[in-house]
Amino acid sequence: MKKVQSIALLAFLMALPGPPLARAQVFEARQPLQLTADICRFRGGDDAHAMVEIYYAFPRASITYTADSSGWSGAVDITLLILEQDSLVHADRWLVPQTLSDTVDLSGSINLVGNYLLQLPEATYEVRLIGRDRLRSQRIDSVAYAVPIAPVGTSAPQLSDIEFASIIRRGERGTQFYKNTLEVIPNPGGIYAEQQQVYYYAEAYNLQPAGEPTDYLLRSGVFDAVGKEILSRERPKRQVGESSVLVDQFPVDRLKSGTYTLVLALLDTGRTVLSSSGKKFFVYNETLGVDSSLLAGGSGLPLNVYMTMSEEGTRRSRRRKISTRS
Repeated sequence: MKKVQSIALLAFLMALPGPPLARAQVFEARQPLQLTADICRFRGGDDAHAMVEIYYAFPRASITYTADSSGWSGAVDITLLILEQDSLVHADRWLVPQTLSDTVDLSGSINLVGNYLLQLPEATYEVRLIGRDRLRSQRIDSVAYAVPIAPVGTSAPQLSDIEFASIIRRGERGTQFYKNTLEVIPNPGGIYAEQQQVYYYAEAYNLQPAGEPTDYLLRSGVFDAVGKEILSRERPKRQVGESSVLVDQFPVDRLKSGTYTLVLALLDTGRTVLSSSGKKFFVYNETLGVDSSLLAGGSGLPLNVYMTMSEEGTRRSRRRKISTRS
């Protein structure tokens, strides 16, 4: 997916100003309004569609707040536009509210995170996400991505996109970031500090093309900015289900500040790559500093969770929009 550098903001966004603030006690934003987003494609509810998950985040301190009976309240107004060859095929708009008991709470660097799910047929789309400070309508940021959509077939094994997360744990059905028994809180920017773990989520499909249990190798590798593999792990798996959820985590305390790429590959027993998926992530390590060569050695990725699920478990047919904080 290629990020588009700039987009034109539509006139109707500017025609909807926020509430008047002349008599209200206002706490101005401490940071620029900076919208971060990511998009992942998974199998849809039928063979003609893909499930598209849009993740977004922005700093809590980038919102303008006004005093009210609950303390301090603010919001970001989000607009989603999806176009195909300059024709609008989908649009939506919603508020992401935030309430504070005291503005002292803004001293940290907490991001507000949300997601939006919908199904799309095969085509190449431009996905535009526009965020506007509800109380200061001139404060706007936007991102746009070109997203090719190709529904998952039924014949060959295939991996989904990789979703980076700030945490993955057992989830409760009906909660904000629940999917396939897990709570997966997205990290749209893919940025990790030295004390954090890189969590990731992916799905694998069509793992029994002949209808019988099949042996596979799942290979995970981390590559530095010059393409050198610095972490790797292979794990054999006898697949007894049609699809699987792939969840893992690894520390970044041994990685110097820089850009890295995680690559997952599904191999048969003859080591032929059947499907692969990769995504960049970023590390900030104040202790080790920046080094273009990064690490020369590496330890294996602890592939400690590999759950087999039924076809129904990884086929999500409903549309869902969530835009509250994590």
